[in-house]
Amino acid sequence: MSENRTGPVDYGWDGAPGKDPGSQPPRMGGANVTVATSAPFGVLARVWWAMFWRYLVALAMILVVAFMVGLVLGLVGLVTHIDKTSRDSVGHAIGFCIGMGGGVFASIRIIGMILGKSFGGYRLVFLKEKNPQGY
Repeated sequence: MSENRTGPVDYGWDGAPGKDPGSQPPRMGGANVTVATSAPFGVLARVWWAMFWRYLVALAMILVVAFMVGLVLGLVGLVTHIDKTSRDSVGHAIGFCIGMGGGVFASIRIIGMILGKSFGGYRLVFLKEKNPQGY
């Protein structure tokens, strides 16, 4: 089930000694909000879709960049008469780096893009803890 807390939120707990942070109502800019640790399926599907279509756009952009780099490197390899095995090895390594680097960068940017957006009455945010207790 979902755990909800209502009240004003300040993005952190007051950290008073001997108090359980879970017993403190969160405060956010003086506004009454509900902090939910779960959401209905429809809201989760909206968040998934917001990430998914952005991943598809990022994938298309990464593929275009990788194609252009591969085309240029292939033409340079042909003009300079580099053997096919060397061209393939270098091409695979560069393609891997473009794919992994672009994918990691895109996924971090996509998470940043959807933070703060509203999804059916829910907003995706990070709450900073004043005294984090590790994982």
